Amino acid sequence: MSTNPGLRILPEVALDRLKEGNERFATEKRLHPHTTHERRRETLENGQQPYATILSCIDSRVPVEIIFDQGIGDLIVVRVMGNTGNGNALGSIEFSVEYLNTTLLVVIGHTDCAAVKASVNREKLHGNVTSLMTSINWAVSKAHQKNPGLTGDALLNACIEMNVWQSIEDIFKGSRIICRKIRDGELKVIGAIYDLESGRIIWLGEHPSQVVLV
Repeated sequence: MSTNPGLRILPEVALDRLKEGNERFATEKRLHPHTTHERRRETLENGQQPYATILSCIDSRVPVEIIFDQGIGDLIVVRVMGNTGNGNALGSIEFSVEYLNTTLLVVIGHTDCAAVKASVNREKLHGNVTSLMTSINWAVSKAHQKNPGLTGDALLNACIEMNVWQSIEDIFKGSRIICRKIRDGELKVIGAIYDLESGRIIWLGEHPSQVVLV
């Protein structure tokens, strides 16, 4: 993997780029940046300098670079069912933060998430999928406890948001690198939810218990 950390950009600047790109996408004003042959050659000759890392679900309706109107070399995208923040996904995140020096990590859930819905409905899953459900099941259990009166779509949405927080909590608990970067002011970690219908990102901010967890 060709790397060229180059100059860091502030996490706030990285976040603004994502917000602006998503606004362009949602309003059908995409610029399609960094998709030319020149961009490919530039990143080949000079190495990549991504500015943000995104942990997203594998859902085909959430094409990360597209919904943020970004191009080649802009983002490190880690995708796993249910946007869970452990295992190989965590290793990939650590690599992007430690060796590619991305200054922003965004954990994105999305509306109508099949993985979360399967947990809410207590569906029986098989194979290696079951190992990915542990964290999601825990998030759903927390959402039930916090919102005992919710049902239907309202409950599902609460579980989707809780699953984002659970993934971030798992990242904090599983990675000394991430925690150190946050304490040193070199990394910002925030949660978000992508709305499949509107195309817009709902920004959740930092984990409510980040100070304690980090």
